[in-house]
Amino acid sequence: MKSVVLLDFWVSPFGQRCRIALAEKGVEYEYREENISGDKNKSPLLLESNPVYKKIPVLILDGKPVCESLIIVQCIDEAWPDRAPLVPADPYARAQARFWADFVDKKVFDSAKNLLMLKGEAQEAAKEEFIEILRLLEGELGDKKYFGGDAFGFVDIALVPLTTWFYSFETYAGFSVEEAVPKLVAWSKRCLERASVANSVYDPVKFYEYGSRLWKLKGEAQAATKEEFIVILKLLEGELGAKKYFGGDAFGFVDIALAPFVSWFYSYETSAGFSIEEAAPKVAAWAKRSMERESVANAVSHPDKIYEMVGVLKKKFGVEYGERESGRDTKRAMKSVVLLDFWASPFGQRCRIALAEKGVEYEYREENIRGDKSPLLLESNPVHKKIPVLILDGKPVCESLIIVQYIDEAWPDRAPLLPADLYARAQARFWADFVDKKVCDSAKNLWIVKGEAQEAAKEEFIEILRLLEGELGDKKYFGGDAFGFVDIVLVPFTTWFYSCETYAGFSVEEAVPKLVAWSKRCLERPSVANSVYDPVEDNENCRLLQLWPQTRHANVKPQALEWLQPRLLVPQEAHELVNLVGVRKRRHGDALPLQAPLAPRHQPRSMHLRSEASK
Repeated sequence: MKSVVLLDFWVSPFGQRCRIALAEKGVEYEYREENISGDKNKSPLLLESNPVYKKIPVLILDGKPVCESLIIVQCIDEAWPDRAPLVPADPYARAQARFWADFVDKKVFDSAKNLLMLKGEAQEAAKEEFIEILRLLEGELGDKKYFGGDAFGFVDIALVPLTTWFYSFETYAGFSVEEAVPKLVAWSKRCLERASVANSVYDPVKFYEYGSRLWKLKGEAQAATKEEFIVILKLLEGELGAKKYFGGDAFGFVDIALAPFVSWFYSYETSAGFSIEEAAPKVAAWAKRSMERESVANAVSHPDKIYEMVGVLKKKFGVEYGERESGRDTKRAMKSVVLLDFWASPFGQRCRIALAEKGVEYEYREENIRGDKSPLLLESNPVHKKIPVLILDGKPVCESLIIVQYIDEAWPDRAPLLPADLYARAQARFWADFVDKKVCDSAKNLWIVKGEAQEAAKEEFIEILRLLEGELGDKKYFGGDAFGFVDIVLVPFTTWFYSCETYAGFSVEEAVPKLVAWSKRCLERPSVANSVYDPVEDNENCRLLQLWPQTRHANVKPQALEWLQPRLLVPQEAHELVNLVGVRKRRHGDALPLQAPLAPRHQPRSMHLRSEASK
């Protein structure tokens, strides 16, 4: 019997994902409510269990903490493999599920938040963007019952908590989600009928569903709904307590989510014959305070208008959409492997390293990431339209972290990239995700900003590296003695350390000596040396680069040119690399014309870090 503890906050959609997953697996667990209003109010257990982000949710399994909701859901699926599977068994279907769950995390939440925060033309633009995102999701859903087919699974769990906020989005931004994406709304209703979802998501959806039933139903059915609705009000009353707003003195996320329902209170009371103020006086007082806020008063309708609409709404609610069973052919023969990439991309380099570690032969296709992208790229990644894309037997997989995991699962009999141990695998996913969220943007700031902003960026970057060094410790690689997932994800960025140092005036090796020693070990591996960009000596390139400062690139730092000159293969590579490591500050029109398309390279690479003599 495993010991399972969930650190969470009742209204968090990220925590709701974990609760749904645990419920689907039939796992009993201890729920611990966290105060998320500030670090000083968070429990010692939360701060100890998630020292990097200090956020919920955290799943503690037999004393071992797992953080980040999508990682937690995968951990739950792997910890109880004999119960209802959440992630598909087929490697390609699994990669696709990870892609769409990642899409929800990267696109849906921020876009939805903008609907609540912006006004005027900015809100209109946010609304169009949000609807387009929902339509992409609806296109992936198609006519299937759930995103994975007939079985409720990973993508459904990732997305469904957000659907409980649809009413708030509609109210604040003035549109109908159901009109925009009817199949997606029908899917959300099916999900909300599942006990795991209904018992895990909280009040926004319960207000929406139970509040609607108050004026839809009559007699005993309405009386039963009224009792359930009052229970919801009392739960909210307990959470609100003596606070001004749900988050304390500041009007916040929970208040924004529930405020649109305040204008419906009169319709609920009139239809079902009860008083909200008598049932939950603190909630009623909160509602009055909220309605006095200009942002709420200007966004919601008057209670009388809502009451007049009830008759019309009765005709609209309860519409069912036809369902057609659909399935996917999950059989594949693994005949061809194509990688769409750009030579200098650290994200593409991850895929090349993984393929090399597995000993997989593949066709490399160089993409033009600045100009016209190939029809194959646009067809293979219609959502983001970016490299890298791995095409295996004609089936595209996008996003580098997902691709690397897919490569590991597609060739399971070759050098494993992710740990076999459940907890170690969850930790590897956490740190790989950390690299994606923190390292790249932080490093980029070092050569984009100047002055005090650059100093702040440098401190942030060093702190991120120190966190990574702390996780590495005295191990040979992040996973121990074996080169693996986190190493593959991070090592391409180490080739940019010199650029970071040059632009920001510091020594990476002095700040994180163990991390630099690790990077040197990684760069000695053929899989890495043959995948990251090449610092090979070439006299012709020296002469070419010596001419550049006299022409268009006079503003390139001399020390950067001195380092770049012996390290490039062809003019196109030199041109692109100079652009990438810091000449982005100049106008785009100053760029030199590109030469002939770059051919893939296979000769060994030497290490990129400077020698002691060149420091």
